[in-house]
Amino acid sequence: MKTTSDCVVTATEMNQAEPPPPSYESLGYGYGQPPPLPAGTNVVYTQQPTNTAVISFRDKPIAMTCQFCQASVTTSTTYEVGVATWIVCFVIAFIGFWYGCCFIPFCMDDAKDVFHNCPNCGQTVGKFARLF
Repeated sequence: MKTTSDCVVTATEMNQAEPPPPSYESLGYGYGQPPPLPAGTNVVYTQQPTNTAVISFRDKPIAMTCQFCQASVTTSTTYEVGVATWIVCFVIAFIGFWYGCCFIPFCMDDAKDVFHNCPNCGQTVGKFARLF
């Protein structure tokens, strides 16, 4: 069982504790401000250029600057099966063309999604989806 005399702190023990750190106001600069720089220090602020061009990809190759290799290129396009291809296939099958006619959209580029690739580095730089 502890008594109250166990929790008593003497005055000498309190003086051994570290003092609190100085406040910002006592240093001469307020909250949110950086400390002053030494004399003779030059501070240079530079603003980074921002080029935010929105490129709309369609089904034809376009001229652009590749964001991966920074080369000015005309994109190469590849066609891949997408949502529109499957919807056209199911619509043709639903109408009643069961004898293979529903597979015609898989042979047509106009029903497929278009991927734009950089011919320099090979990265995909954009996509044109027929529906979604």
